[in-house]
This record gives sequence, C-alpha cells and structure tokens, in this order.
Amino acid sequence: MRLDRAVLAQAALVSGEVGPLEDAADLNLSNKELEDVSLLVEETPYVENLNLAFNHLQRTSPLQKLSHLTRLNLSHNALLDVERLGALKDLNVLNLSKNKLTSIGSIVEMQELEELWLRDNQIAELPALQHLALCSSLKRLVLKPNPVCRLYPELYYHLLVHLISTLEVLDGKRVGDAEREAADKYLNSTEGKQQLREAG
Repeated sequence: MRLDRAVLAQAALVSGEVGPLEDAADLNLSNKELEDVSLLVEETPYVENLNLAFNHLQRTSPLQKLSHLTRLNLSHNALLDVERLGALKDLNVLNLSKNKLTSIGSIVEMQELEELWLRDNQIAELPALQHLALCSSLKRLVLKPNPVCRLYPELYYHLLVHLISTLEVLDGKRVGDAEREAADKYLNSTEGKQQLREAG
C-alpha cells in the first residue's frame, strides 16, 4: 500500500501532533502494510521520530531526505539494503531488526548514531561489521542473532568490543575495561588469530 495523506494525518493526530502536518515531529506509521512512503518527504519534512515498523518496505529511499530524523524504526520490514540512510547525519537511534540485510551499507557514515539494532537479519560476513568502528558515537549495538554470530560466536563479540571504542553494550552485555582487555587477549591469542584469518 502506498502512504496517503489521510493515513499520514491520522498518524500525526494519534501522536499528539495538532499543528500543521508539515510541522509534525513524531509519527507512528507502524502496522499500516506500507510499501511506499514517498509522501513523507513532501508532507512531513521536519519529522524527528519516525516509526515504520511492521510494514512491507523493501527500499529505504526516499527516507534519506528526512534530514531532521533523530530516531528511526524500520524493524520488521523486507529491507534488502540501507545504502542511502547514511545521509541521515543527525540520527541517534536506528532499528533495522527483522529485515533481510546482508551488509550495513552507509550506516558507517552516521557520526551521531548511538544505538543500532540489527538483530535477525542475514549478515554473515565479519568484514562487513568491522566498518562499524567508523560510527564514532555508537554506544549500544544489538546484532544477535545473525549468521555471523553463529559462525564466529567468540570472534564477532571480541572484535567489535575491540574496534568500537565508544561501545557500552553489545547484545545486552555491558562492555567495560575488563571486556576490552579480554577482547585484546583473545584477538592476540593463537585461536583468535586463526579465527580472524578464517573469517577473512
């Protein structure tokens, strides 16, 4: 279903937005069976908090034009890639759980991103995750379960703890000095080096 103005206006009203639609800052468009949300760019250019969970979206465009977004929930859709989302420079929280993603695309360009949910996707390659180190504000990351977590259960965890210096929580586990020391020790061990070689 294509998003229309009536559904959009109703969502704004339910969210407590009583002013003009174009000024809406908070929108919940979850569970609307949406496949196309192009209208958002025209009608709500200043939206900051957008929930599009439980729809049928396969593409993230034209969401990259919503430059005021700070929170975006795209969980439970059918997304195959997120190449254009990197344009959302002010995004703090991004939920991409339960999609069909195999890579993290342009997420690494999000310098303000603090919380990222990637659970239940199809990410199988460890090198794709290494670029998350470029997200210089990332504090909370949820990755499990993904194929990479099953293929390299110790390695993925220790590698991300080692690479992302700002990380405070990974898959529900607190990350502190002890975890960073353990990660360094593991990555410098014979087993850790062998796992790294095998993972490519």
